Amino acid sequence: MKPNPIIGVMTLGDPREEVFERAPEIWQPTMDRHRKLVESLKKWGNLSVITTDEIVRSKARALQCTTDLLSKGVECLLIQIPIWTKPIFAVHIAKKIQRAGVPCIIFGDYILSGIEAAHGSLEQLGVYHAFVWGKLTNESTKKEIVSFAKAASVVARLRDTTHGIFGGRPWGMYTTTADVAQWQNLFGVDIEHVDQIEIVREAEKVPIDRVKRHITWLKDHCGLIEIDGKVLTHEKLERQVRSYLATKEISIQEQFDFIGLKCEPELCDKYVTQCFTPTFMNDPYDAEGPKEPIVCACEVDLDGALTMQILKLLTNEPVIFVDLIYLDEDGVFACTNCGGLPTWYAKRSSDPSINLREVHLLPQAEGQAGGASTQFVCAPAETATLARLCRKAGKYRMFIIHGKFVEMPREKLRETIWPWPHLYFKIDTDPLQFLKKYGANHIHAVVGNYTSELVEICKMVDIESIVM
Repeated sequence: MKPNPIIGVMTLGDPREEVFERAPEIWQPTMDRHRKLVESLKKWGNLSVITTDEIVRSKARALQCTTDLLSKGVECLLIQIPIWTKPIFAVHIAKKIQRAGVPCIIFGDYILSGIEAAHGSLEQLGVYHAFVWGKLTNESTKKEIVSFAKAASVVARLRDTTHGIFGGRPWGMYTTTADVAQWQNLFGVDIEHVDQIEIVREAEKVPIDRVKRHITWLKDHCGLIEIDGKVLTHEKLERQVRSYLATKEISIQEQFDFIGLKCEPELCDKYVTQCFTPTFMNDPYDAEGPKEPIVCACEVDLDGALTMQILKLLTNEPVIFVDLIYLDEDGVFACTNCGGLPTWYAKRSSDPSINLREVHLLPQAEGQAGGASTQFVCAPAETATLARLCRKAGKYRMFIIHGKFVEMPREKLRETIWPWPHLYFKIDTDPLQFLKKYGANHIHAVVGNYTSELVEICKMVDIESIVM
């Protein structure tokens, strides 16, 4: 599990010494408000809080305290302004952390003049920040602050990461490509290439005991393994496991933070279908125990992988990769993909055996080389977020869609592609209008409502968000 978002806290006070000489009672309430704010943030339990030990009342202290907080790795900074203070203090702080790539929240719940003067100054200068006003006991105040901190954490943790590509562009798909310079400028993410032949070479080197351990694990836990002796054989199943373990090891050796795999047509026609790789790379476990999921997108879908990585950093959970396949008369989308769907979504249990009981390894319907597909239906969920980074005329935008996962019987899969894992969902908007505006065949999903965080992430990296 990733650590909680790291939020810095600073409270600004009145810089006029004569005010404290005439009314010393002002000082202590300001410090009390600072302590109450820090205690509240810590009690919420989903933030790591780093704070100053003083009320900041001068430019020199504002800059020094900001430097100190940045040196401690804060991912966003909350500036509390409970009374009148010089707006220039907030400007100095916000501009300094902006240069470090750290955003800020201007917060208050008492006297408006100080916070509005600071907020207005930052607005005039065009310095990105959030404005939050409200009592700390209000759920809406908590949600605004936590959502902003989560978004800032995702943006910070994306920087200096590397996306690993295995193979090149598949099937002439423009929507799977990306510009490495644009990724660096917007997200701070690099792109590295590895040829798919490395998977084949390394797969043959995987120790047989590791392979057997995974084969035994699958046989012990999967609901069904349908060996037909043609498309799916014991040898092809072993080759799929070898491919997964090889890709896993290469990714670790190359220090890839998330990856994309072309697979078709070369590997799925000439070697073995690679469906195990995205399935179990995206899972939080394999036969060797619990592990950190590594986002893996099929068909080297770069924008898909980046969307998935954002959702993974935001939720600390596996992320779904599927194709939009079919829309029925009731507005239910049937979505599937030969790989890319983590088995965790079969039941969303921390116990892999519970999830894998729902998984059937069936002869693959894609590719000439054969192998297994991981068939199951995603468990229902009343609240889900679907998202996708797309580009229009070269400019990035993110589609954000609220919906729910719909329960369906396994037999329903015969209406689409029987051996593949499926997600069924409905969205809280007109599905036809969504299809007209949407810009890809792949879509990505997690359980829960993360609309506000995704909108804030888009603001932080200066791209458009389209909430449907």
